[in-house]
Amino acid sequence: MNPVDLAAFQRLRVGPDGQKLKADGQLGPRTQWAMDLEQLPAWRQRVVLGALKWVGLTETSTNQGPEIDAWLQACGVHSGNPWCAAFVSAILRSAGIECAEASVSHLARRFPETDVPLPGDVSFWVRDDGTGHCGIVTGVEPDRVSTVEGNSGNAVRAGLRLMHGLSFCRPYGNGLPAVLDSLPTLGKVTL
Repeated sequence: MNPVDLAAFQRLRVGPDGQKLKADGQLGPRTQWAMDLEQLPAWRQRVVLGALKWVGLTETSTNQGPEIDAWLQACGVHSGNPWCAAFVSAILRSAGIECAEASVSHLARRFPETDVPLPGDVSFWVRDDGTGHCGIVTGVEPDRVSTVEGNSGNAVRAGLRLMHGLSFCRPYGNGLPAVLDSLPTLGKVTL
């Protein structure tokens, strides 16, 4: 892609942190991430971009805020409860995937588990007492994933997590996309 076309592409895209790309016509890791994302099925793109648009949203008080309250209510849970799973459910619903779970353990059982996470999948861990945490996978590296997580330090945050200790589930159980060779580059940007 020539620099003029690349700059035009960049003007309309965000990077792995949800921030607009710099329209400089240079193919850096953030622009490569955006290009690789467009090779994925449309539903995966909707999940990833839907999660990224909320990065930076913070609670107005403990586990509360207009959007957070709405996400919890859509899952049948009162305001003030932990909301990471309600956030993931809201993102999946906005991408056309039926989901209304406010419990990480229920969300984890709702979709088939996978050992090969892809952008748009759900990352999670569940403790023995049934509590845990979850987020949306936005990029994949050999030993870690980039995620967007609600109720992470009282906000929606983008970050990186080691794969060790995480589990993953695939909404709808969709198969692998046709273009796998570009997927490893979908997380090689430090947020």
